[in-house]
Amino acid sequence: MSAISEKRSSLRLSIPLRMEIEKVGGEQGKRFKIEVILSDISAGGAYLETDRWQLFDVGTTVDVTVRLPPSPSYEALGLLKLRTSATVLRIQPAAAPPAEGDRLERRGVAIEFNRPLSFT
Repeated sequence: MSAISEKRSSLRLSIPLRMEIEKVGGEQGKRFKIEVILSDISAGGAYLETDRWQLFDVGTTVDVTVRLPPSPSYEALGLLKLRTSATVLRIQPAAAPPAEGDRLERRGVAIEFNRPLSFT
């Protein structure tokens, strides 16, 4: 068992959910907002791969919104998104090989949720 998997305290699900990530950074406190597809998610955090990894630094706090897949039962209850803040734990080489024609380098970004996800 690897050192990373030994630290995990909750089940990770490999579900391709859409996540919006927003952070303050750059010139004059400009906010960056990107949308990614998660590689996996757990109660404690998530992992994603992106070609926009340069926006993040380890220790950066970001606001995240996870979009639930379309479902009449979720929509009837108004449960379409989950939100929280998170901290960037690490940036590493992407696990998946680059897609044919990809010109930008992709990296993996691991984030830890600072508080439980809540419905919005």
